[in-house]
Amino acid sequence: GGEKRMVQVGKTKFAKGDTDDGLVVLRDGMVLLREYMDLPTQQRIIDTVREMGVGKGGFYTPTYEAKKQGDQKSSLHLRMLCLGKHWNAQERRYETERTDVDGLPVHELPAVLKDLYAPVIKETIDKLKRNKSRSKYACGSLIKVPVVPPDIALCNFYSHGGRLGLHQDQEESEESKRLGCPVVSLSIGDSCDFFYCESRPSDDMFGAKEQRVRLNSGDLLIFGGASRMIYHAVGQIHAHSAPFGLRMREGRLNVTLRKY
Repeated sequence: GGEKRMVQVGKTKFAKGDTDDGLVVLRDGMVLLREYMDLPTQQRIIDTVREMGVGKGGFYTPTYEAKKQGDQKSSLHLRMLCLGKHWNAQERRYETERTDVDGLPVHELPAVLKDLYAPVIKETIDKLKRNKSRSKYACGSLIKVPVVPPDIALCNFYSHGGRLGLHQDQEESEESKRLGCPVVSLSIGDSCDFFYCESRPSDDMFGAKEQRVRLNSGDLLIFGGASRMIYHAVGQIHAHSAPFGLRMREGRLNVTLRKY
C-alpha cells in the first residue's frame, strides 16, 4: 500500500513499481532493461569482441565523404567493428567485405551475441503482455514484431571524448524496417547519455524535443515496431563510471544486434 514513489527516466515519470523488474517503457516500441546483463555475461562479450577486434579485420575508425565538394573526408568519433555484415560508412550500405577499410572479409556473428537476441525480445514481450498498464501505454507495436535471428552486430567503442550524432538506422533491408524488427543495443563499460526523438529537431516545424536517458553498463535497450526508425544519438561518455571488476579499457562498448 501507500503512495508509489515516482522516478524520472528521460523526461518521462514512472511509478517506482513499474521499474521494479528492471523494465522501463520509454515510448511505443522502445524499452530499456536495466542491469539485464550480469558482470560475467558482460565480460564474455568484451573478451569475444576484443579477440576479433585486435587483429586483422578488427576495429577501425569509419570515414565518410564530406558534405561540401573539395573538403577532406570526415571521421566518426568512435572505433567500429562489424560482425556478420560490414556497414560501409562511405556508401551507406551493408556488404560482406570491408571495401571501404581494408578489403578483408567480415567476421562471423559469434554465438555469444547471436543467441542473446531472440530470448530477450521474447522475454520482454511476455513481461509487457502480463502488465496491461505498460503494454497499453507503450508496446502495442513491439508485441507484434517477428522474432527472427539477427545477422549483424555493430560494435562501437567510445573513448571518453567519443560521441555519435543524431541519426536513424536505415541501411537494413526494406522488409526488416517494414516489419519493425527490433534493434537490441547492449551497453558495457562507462555510462553514456543517450538521446532520442521522433524527428530531427531541425526538420520538425513544431520543434521536436530530444529525450535523454542514461545508459549504464549491463543495460539493454530495445527499439522496434513504432520506434524502429527513431532518431538517436550518443552524447557524453561518463568517465570512471564502469562497474568495478570489468576488465576492459576505459570507455564504452556498445553492441547493436539487428536483422538485415
